[in-house]
Amino acid sequence: MKIKWRKIILKFHLYGGLLCFWYLLIFGISALHFQHHFRFMEDKNTAALVSTRQLLRIDPGNTDSIVATNIQNSLDVAGWYLPWETYRDSAGNFHMMIANPKWDYSIVYSFQHSISTISAKEKNSWNILNALHGFAGKMPNAPLLFIWNMYTYVCIAVVLFSICSGIWLWSGRKKQRLTGWLIFSGIMLLSFSLMIIIYKHG
Repeated sequence: MKIKWRKIILKFHLYGGLLCFWYLLIFGISALHFQHHFRFMEDKNTAALVSTRQLLRIDPGNTDSIVATNIQNSLDVAGWYLPWETYRDSAGNFHMMIANPKWDYSIVYSFQHSISTISAKEKNSWNILNALHGFAGKMPNAPLLFIWNMYTYVCIAVVLFSICSGIWLWSGRKKQRLTGWLIFSGIMLLSFSLMIIIYKHG
């Protein structure tokens, strides 16, 4: 019975790595970029796509956050509006920006004519990859994002299971147990040493 369970856990341990391969690859590459800022991964200037759309009248008496949310929902644009890029000009126009992993939207809404002018700038593939780093939240007007959230939590569970099952499977081996313990202890010591160095020196 113990051998049967050992084979089952071993299969989950092996195939779980295939399930999490792409997530761990994205996480690793984006982590390297955050630390080293590779030039080839930086966003390049691209031409903005400009369009206009007639909207229902939006009450200018509301707060900026409510106006921005109403405009975003009327346009059905996925992303987060940026409060620090939101303002009203002297001509009575409302300026706002919405960002998501693929696009940056600059929107100007005319209260007088109920017309919005949208300038959309596309990001490169590296920016999209970096934006997925550890992302497991909610984004307005992005209902399918729950798939990525579910995948994130599944990968976390599989990785934790793989760590525990790997140690358990290894502990059952009689050969080279001393060598394994020495390697395991050395890796743990090195990991904690690096964390302490980074914590103290940045």
